[in-house]
Amino acid sequence: MKKINKAYLATERDSSMTKIMAELPENPGGYSAVFTSLEQKFAEKALKALSETEEDAHPSMFIPLSFIFRKPPFLAAQKLQTEVKGKKLYEIVIADFLMHTYEWLFVNEQLILELFSLCPELQLEDLGHEQTLVRNIHITPEIENAFLAGAKSRQEHIKRTKILAGVNATLTHQSLVAAVEQNDAQATAEYMFLFTRSMAQFAAHKSVDDGLNRQAARRKGGSRVADRTGLFAFIQSYHQKNPRLSDSALWKLIRKDLLQRKKVKPCAGYSVKFYPEPTDTSDTAGLLIQKKSKGKEYPIGFEAFRNIRSEVRK
Repeated sequence: MKKINKAYLATERDSSMTKIMAELPENPGGYSAVFTSLEQKFAEKALKALSETEEDAHPSMFIPLSFIFRKPPFLAAQKLQTEVKGKKLYEIVIADFLMHTYEWLFVNEQLILELFSLCPELQLEDLGHEQTLVRNIHITPEIENAFLAGAKSRQEHIKRTKILAGVNATLTHQSLVAAVEQNDAQATAEYMFLFTRSMAQFAAHKSVDDGLNRQAARRKGGSRVADRTGLFAFIQSYHQKNPRLSDSALWKLIRKDLLQRKKVKPCAGYSVKFYPEPTDTSDTAGLLIQKKSKGKEYPIGFEAFRNIRSEVRK
């Protein structure tokens, strides 16, 4: 069997699932997944997907995303107070969130180890069977900043922020449980707020960041604050082929085309792709993103697209 990031992929030389499970260490629950009869590339892709930050896909993010941001407050409160098998739904939601968060953190083990390596007072104890007991986790703002500074891209910065929020949520929940057991009302309220804060950041950091970037792009509009050569050439070509379409209709056409083609190269040194925003279902949702060779990405929203098209018409 080939070991892939703490999961096992069965090969043609392996036999039944029973044999495969028997050969695993005693705690199979400590593994991300067990794959059988799958191609290696597919298995590795599935494992990679577990470690990404798509917030409407992974349970650890989708659960709080749904109850905190997608449901109106009184409906969410009513549902969370509903009893399911003798427990309030909110208790089940929190338990499931913590379980899936531990899983997500586990899949991102290398980043976790990097974070812990910055903690001077950390104590690690190898329990065998690829289990490690971690004690005395103390993360300061300075450690946090050093960890975030290691990001090499916006996507990695988002992931590292979610790592910090996930770790903080699990630690704060432990303090919350202790405060409840001690009947300390003030501490319980404080830890509940801090736990919910980290839960929300872990669940929706990417969506919030995308939304803020979209608002910033709208405020910039068509102002010449960056190199838009690729976007200008791209929008110009679509406008020339479809001059009679309204701005919203042309935007929809571009969205449809780019979601099928992934990206296009409107001129030398530039590519353009479309990013659909899963938390925005309006007709003008999404971002057109220009990338310059060996350069930064430059996103624009619908309003900035309209401004560029107005320049094209001149």
